[in-house]
Amino acid sequence: MSPLFWRLNVAGWLGYGAATWLTYALVLADMPARQRHLYLAYKALRMGLGFGLSLVLHRVCRLLRRRRPHLGLAVAGVLGTVSVLGAVWSLLLWAASMPLFPSRVPDWSYLPREVLNFGIVLAAWSAAYFAVKAWQERQEQERQRLEARALAHEARLQALRHQLNPHFLFNALNSIRATIGEDATKAQTMVTQLSELLRAALGGPDRSLASLGEELEMVENYLALEKVRFEERLDVRVELAPEAARATLPAFTLQPLVENAVKHGLRAGHTLRIHVRAWRDGERLRVEVANTGSLQARAGASTGIGLRNVRERLESLFSGRHDFQLVEEEGQVIARLSIEEDHGGPHLRAAGG
Repeated sequence: MSPLFWRLNVAGWLGYGAATWLTYALVLADMPARQRHLYLAYKALRMGLGFGLSLVLHRVCRLLRRRRPHLGLAVAGVLGTVSVLGAVWSLLLWAASMPLFPSRVPDWSYLPREVLNFGIVLAAWSAAYFAVKAWQERQEQERQRLEARALAHEARLQALRHQLNPHFLFNALNSIRATIGEDATKAQTMVTQLSELLRAALGGPDRSLASLGEELEMVENYLALEKVRFEERLDVRVELAPEAARATLPAFTLQPLVENAVKHGLRAGHTLRIHVRAWRDGERLRVEVANTGSLQARAGASTGIGLRNVRERLESLFSGRHDFQLVEEEGQVIARLSIEEDHGGPHLRAAGG
């Protein structure tokens, strides 16, 4: 239980006690002193028992949130729990108050009304608990949104540093210059590809998410330019399942993965084969960027910034709903990414507290 829970719970029950006292203030004023003291002790006992039972109710509400049932089942679970705890509260209060009123004869006809009253109090406590947790979730979502936006800016700058790298620009422009005399149409296409690539980094919309189709378009422009440079040394294959094209993922996710594949996969005298594929697997989007090579060859190179940025944005935007791995299998280095689609169904989101 968090410190915030304890502060709010204590404050809530003190407020409940104060409201009870104010409700009966006029009645208390007309009571004899001894009877008034007994009555106040009874109310304090009632408030203390309610506080203790609220801790039990907290565990039930927290369990419901973790299991994420349908809203109807969650409401039924809460109502059933407060009914039982309301009865327990009534019986415990009667038993605990016996020393205060030893001559009192039990009147069980009041029990249903007491159970109803205490059940309403506990139901109100439950409603307040879920309201606070919903507010906390909205605050956390807003924090994640702002963090993702900041990370998207960082990713854009990172992509810009890669795309405006003097070596990359020099090589791309040099390839275009060499192609102009041989194939003017092809050179024009290369200029368009380079401008589209730079526009994606410089002039693209300010957003955290992008469609997979948009991400692949930027990657294809990049690979097309590199293909002209490396010619037969670079073999590229891109496979996109049509149903996956509109799936969303963090902006500038694929570009650093493909750049790493080109940067660390090329070896003297060997052809670099890059295979980019994306498809849907049930409710998950799956993306793979594979290149010939080994992880050992990357060990001494700087590969951490781009991949770390990818991991952070995935965690910020798809916390608990994604998986990202970089593995070596059968002479290939494979970056595997999967993201679970969020349908926004009626459920209670799991959270602590």
